[in-house]
Amino acid sequence: MDLFRKVKSSELPPETILWIVLAPLLLIVIFLFGFGLLLLVPIGLVYGITNLTLFIRSRNWGYLVLTSSFLLMSAFTVSLAFHRSIDPSWNFSLGIVLVISIGAVIYLVFSHRLKWWSYEILEMAAMPVEEVREGYTTRPFPVGKIVFNRQEMVRFSRFVRRHLIAIPRIENDQIVFMIAHSRFRLLSMEDHYADETYISFSGAGKVTTFISQSHYLKHRDVFSFDQLCINLGNLFIDFFELYKQGDGIRIIDRLNPLKLNPLTE
Repeated sequence: MDLFRKVKSSELPPETILWIVLAPLLLIVIFLFGFGLLLLVPIGLVYGITNLTLFIRSRNWGYLVLTSSFLLMSAFTVSLAFHRSIDPSWNFSLGIVLVISIGAVIYLVFSHRLKWWSYEILEMAAMPVEEVREGYTTRPFPVGKIVFNRQEMVRFSRFVRRHLIAIPRIENDQIVFMIAHSRFRLLSMEDHYADETYISFSGAGKVTTFISQSHYLKHRDVFSFDQLCINLGNLFIDFFELYKQGDGIRIIDRLNPLKLNPLTE
C-alpha cells in the first residue's frame, strides 16, 4: 500500500536509546576489567521481570518469550563466568537455547507481534481528513451512540489489550480504550486517562473520543480536531463490530498494510 503519511514518524523509544548508549560502555568494561560480563545478570533479571509484568498485564505471549530470553541471558552469563566448574556441554546447550530464543524474539518483532499499533491507529484516523482548520481543543468529542452488550465489550477489551491495540480501563459506567504507545504506560499503576488519547464507550451507548495534545502535534498539518476524533471513534466502532462478528483477525489485517517501522512506531 502506498501511504502518504499524515502522522510524523516516531523517534526511537527510550529503552532502545538506553541500550545503544549502554552497550558500548558495557563492552569497554568487559574488555578492560573482565568482570563486566556479570553486569549482564542484573540487567537480564530487571528486563525479565519487566517483561513478565507486561505479559501479566497484557496477556500478550510475546512478552513471555522476551522474559525467557532475558532470564536465559542471565543464566548463560553466570554459566560463562563460572565455566571452570561447570560441564562444558551445559554451557553449549544453554547457549543454543539462548540463540533460539533470540531468534524467536527477532521473529516476533519483525512480524509485528510485539508492536503497539498506536501510530497505525492515528494514521487510519487521519487518512480521510483533508480539512485544515480549528486546530487543537482540550475537550472530549461526542461521536455518537451504538448498542452493545457490556460482556461483549469486556471481551473485546481483552482482545484489544492482548494484541497491543490499546490499553483498556473497565469502569462501572464505561469502558475506556487508551491509545498509549509507551509500554511504560502499561507498566504504570496510574489509572487516569485525561491526558491520553482515548475512546470511551459508556453504559448508555455513547461513544466519546479525545486526542491528546502530544498525539495531535504528531500530525503533519493542522487537521480538523473534530474530524480526527470522529474518525477515531468510528474506527473503534468498526473494530468492535468486526470482533463481535468473530472477525477479530481482520482488525490486525487492516493495521498491517500500513507497514510502519516495527522498532520505532
